[in-house]
Amino acid sequence: MTMALPSLAQVSDLASWVGQEIPDADPRARAVLSAASALVRAHTGQTWVDEAEALTDVPDVVSVVVVQVASRVWLNPAGLTSVTVDDATRRWGEAGATGLYLTESEKNTLADYSASGQPSDLGTVSVTRGTLGDSTIYVPTAPAPSGPPFPWYSADDLP
Repeated sequence: MTMALPSLAQVSDLASWVGQEIPDADPRARAVLSAASALVRAHTGQTWVDEAEALTDVPDVVSVVVVQVASRVWLNPAGLTSVTVDDATRRWGEAGATGLYLTESEKNTLADYSASGQPSDLGTVSVTRGTLGDSTIYVPTAPAPSGPPFPWYSADDLP
């Protein structure tokens, strides 16, 4: 059985971010941070652990992204998109219903830490076009009405 890698942020970081008292041993906080860390690791391809699976030099900005992702789940565990009480409505983004996710801004922030050196959603698009028809240029043989046009040159012959 493989041990889970250590979280890229601490429970105290999450507590400070959300402005709540959260004990360091809180199982839900640890689970949320562990899941957010796994998402960031999957996105970047980096683990930030040594051979003994101990954390090594996690960039501060990576820890901040982990805390941001974890805080969305911590504050909205049911994945609600909106709540209305009387005349007041609170809305979260539609992505909140999917659970853990990285925003475009967070993906851009993590792009510098990608193991491949490339943003993970960068790709190529192959484009082709069909034939354009006959590329030969025709000239009239005489003033109208005249015989069939004369092929002068092909566009393929141009430099």
